[in-house]
Amino acid sequence: LASASRMAALVVAASISALGRGVCSVRMAATYPKVDSHLHLWSDGSDWAEGQSPPKALRDVATIDSFVASARAAGVDGAVVVHHNFPFIKEDPALGVDHSYVSTALGRHPSFFRAMGFAVPALGEAKAVEALERLKADGYSGVRFSPAAFEGHGGIAGPVGRALFATAGALGMPVGFMCFGGLDAYAADIRALATTTPATPIVIDHFGFFRQQGAESEAAWGALLAMAELPQVRVKASAFMRVAGEGYPAPALGPRLVEIVRAFGANRVMWGSDFPYALLGEPMPPGAGAVPSGARGLAPYQSVASAVTDWGDFGLGPEELGMVLGGTAADLFWGGAAPGSGAPAESA
Repeated sequence: LASASRMAALVVAASISALGRGVCSVRMAATYPKVDSHLHLWSDGSDWAEGQSPPKALRDVATIDSFVASARAAGVDGAVVVHHNFPFIKEDPALGVDHSYVSTALGRHPSFFRAMGFAVPALGEAKAVEALERLKADGYSGVRFSPAAFEGHGGIAGPVGRALFATAGALGMPVGFMCFGGLDAYAADIRALATTTPATPIVIDHFGFFRQQGAESEAAWGALLAMAELPQVRVKASAFMRVAGEGYPAPALGPRLVEIVRAFGANRVMWGSDFPYALLGEPMPPGAGAVPSGARGLAPYQSVASAVTDWGDFGLGPEELGMVLGGTAADLFWGGAAPGSGAPAESA
C-alpha cells in the first residue's frame, strides 16, 4: 500500500478559481453559507474511557444536540467535526480511537455535518490505512494528522505517514495538520509529503499555532505564509483563543487574517471556532500557559461565531469575507454544494 509506484500514481491536477471583490454585503450574505470548519463533539458519557471525562466546564456542552442548537442560533449553515485522540475518548481496536459519536452526528444530520477522522499510526501501516479506508466508507470527508501521535512511529513523513497521506489523496480526503508546537517544527515534513503526493489537499489548523506560551513565533508565522506557494494548501483561521493574547472578539488577529488572505487568497482560508474549547473565552495553550478553568462562565457560541464580523472593517472585502466565513469550507467539504440551511431536523 505504501509502495512508491502507488504513491506516484496519485498525482492529479489542481484547479484554483480566482474570486473578485466588490460584492455588496447583502449579496455576500445571500451567496455564501456560514460554515464552522473546526469543532469537536463528544457524548455525555457513551464514548468516554473508563474513569475519564472531558474538562469539567465543558463536560456537558459538546453533545450533538447542544452544538446544533447553538449553531442554529448563530446562523451557521454547516459544520466540520474534527475528531481527536482526547485522553478521555475510548480506544477502538480497528480505528485506534472511538469514532462512534462523530459517526452518529453524521448519520443524524448528513447535510449539516462533515467530519475529519483521526489518524492513528500506532496501528501500523496496513491497519492504519485500512482504518482510513473504513472512515471514508463511513462518510468521513477528511483526516487529521497530529504530529505528536506520529512520534515513535516515523514522524508524519515516515513510512506510515506517507502511506496514509497518499491514501487520503486517493480517497479525496483532505489532511489537516495540528502542529501544536508551531508549524515551523513540521513544515519541512509537510512539504515533503506535498511534493511526493501533490494530489492530497492539505489544511493547516489554527493559524499554524504561531503563538507559543505568550509570545508570537515569527518562525511559525513565516512557515505558514511560505506554504502559500503550494497550491494544495489551505489554512484554518481557527481557534482564536489558542493564538490570541486577549478574549473575544480578539481584534488583534484581524491583521494576521488579512495577511493570510493576501498570501493564499480567500478561497484557501476558512474560519473555524474550535468549539467547545472556544467557549472558555480566554487565551489557552499553546498560546498561553494554562487551560482556563471556565469558572467565570462560558462564552456563548454566538459571540464566538460572530467574532470576525464584530471587528468591523478590518481590511477584507465582502466577497473575501464570505469565502473565509463559509465559501471555502463549503467548496472543500461539500464539493461546492450548499450545506444544510441551519441544522436538519433528523431525529436520533
